[in-house]
Amino acid sequence: MSAAQIDEQRRQEIGERCKAEAWQAGAKASLTALGLAGATVGGANTFWRGFRTSLGVSGKAALVVSPAFAMFWLYSELSLHECSQKLQYEELEKKRKAQL
Repeated sequence: MSAAQIDEQRRQEIGERCKAEAWQAGAKASLTALGLAGATVGGANTFWRGFRTSLGVSGKAALVVSPAFAMFWLYSELSLHECSQKLQYEELEKKRKAQL
């Protein structure tokens, strides 16, 4: 294998690891948001008559699911960005050491 093929294989392995980390970070944040939003909507539905009568089932479901989707997207994106920054830093360090 040439050096270029080894570098490409390494980049693919790191990319797969970054995707897995992003999925895990997004899922964790999403489940947390889902639990908190579900508890909040459930509590509001139980104890607040105005909330119970003013929103239908679809509105309440949207209030529970929307934060979960948003948190999944946000934490996945932040995790991918962090992984990308680490990869760029490693490449810069490799180039710097090669120049010395």
